[in-house]
Amino acid sequence: MHTETDKPASLAYILAALGEPTRLRIMNLLHVHPLCVCDLQRVLGLSEPMVSRHLARLRFAHLVTATRDGNRMVYHLTRANSPATMVLQRFLADISRKEPCLQSDLERFRELLRDGLQQPKRARHSTNAGQS
Repeated sequence: MHTETDKPASLAYILAALGEPTRLRIMNLLHVHPLCVCDLQRVLGLSEPMVSRHLARLRFAHLVTATRDGNRMVYHLTRANSPATMVLQRFLADISRKEPCLQSDLERFRELLRDGLQQPKRARHSTNAGQS
């Protein structure tokens, strides 16, 4: 449990985690839809170890959580339950419309979704998946 004295450190972990472009790209995609490592690999064009390392850093900063879906771990953004995470989610919604790299990732995600991207069972019938 975090105390008042932990808040600056927690904010520092959040900002440090987001200070790397690949992690910001991952957060942008997870803001739209929960994804497993293999799907993040396909969208981002990165290796499994690299995606996993970035996800571990995001989990350490409490920005991402994972749930099991069969043999896969599905990653999603942590619920916006603090002022910092609420601001972060608003930031992600806004920045994804302004940054060409993030827009490109979302378009690639939509293409893969149309081509049969593996989705978590509970999200397969979502009507707004991949829309920003």
